[in-house]
Amino acid sequence: MKMIEMKSAVDNKGYLIFSEETVSAAGLKPGDEVYVTLTVSEEENYPYPMILIMTEPLDITIHNAQEMDEEEEPEEEDDLTLPYSLLEDANIPLDSDLDIICGDREIKIRPAGSSAG
Repeated sequence: MKMIEMKSAVDNKGYLIFSEETVSAAGLKPGDEVYVTLTVSEEENYPYPMILIMTEPLDITIHNAQEMDEEEEPEEEDDLTLPYSLLEDANIPLDSDLDIICGDREIKIRPAGSSAG
């Protein structure tokens, strides 16, 4: 996975423009349809939005294990349920909203809005 960082500005019509280099590196071409997922923290001390652009819709639901019965299985095969013990070992409160960051051969799960690497 390659992460590309660029600086852009919102224009006077409210559009966010991506450079040709960025669009090309993503394998996109004029006319391609994309799905945009925007996450915005509700915490004032972490006001930075994150944008995910995909060519297919994002269809993942994360269930908090605290909300599920022991016998209950997630309905979708793409669901993710984290055991209480895993969250407790990581000092993450069971009712926390979570950020999931995917990198090269790694997945980081941390409390939403956390700036820790």
